[in-house]
Amino acid sequence: MERSDSPPPVDREALVERLLAVRPAVTRRLRTTKPPELAKTLATVTLHQLEALQRLSQSSLHMSELAKELAISESAATALVDRLVRQGLVRRSADPADRRVVCVSLSDHARALTARFEEHHRATVASMCSVLDDRQLMTLVELLELMTVPTSDPSHP
Repeated sequence: MERSDSPPPVDREALVERLLAVRPAVTRRLRTTKPPELAKTLATVTLHQLEALQRLSQSSLHMSELAKELAISESAATALVDRLVRQGLVRRSADPADRRVVCVSLSDHARALTARFEEHHRATVASMCSVLDDRQLMTLVELLELMTVPTSDPSHP
């Protein structure tokens, strides 16, 4: 009798279903864990706005760049920035090199807010990963990174 070293067949469709089933729970844990001291301030900030604030915490951007980073239209980015300006979280200014170009940057208040949020978010992710040993965590990170690489198949974006 020959011994096979190959793993047993896997039901990929069932695994994809399991992944889809667990995703909302992971997302919910990440979304619902807000630092208590920031809960009141963040209560008026949507997830899309928070994503914009996190991106702007890395550097100021032109409006068109922010739209591209968030994968939204420029008009949607303008509306999002309008709301953040009204909340005192971002500043809008003209690019000195081209006054027609709008630059968006965080206010000092938003910079402090995003720093505290990022610190709390990092602690939440570390806590979620505490159930994994080092090898499992490394594998998870490598697999997630691999999943971000676009496929060459145009039917799978």
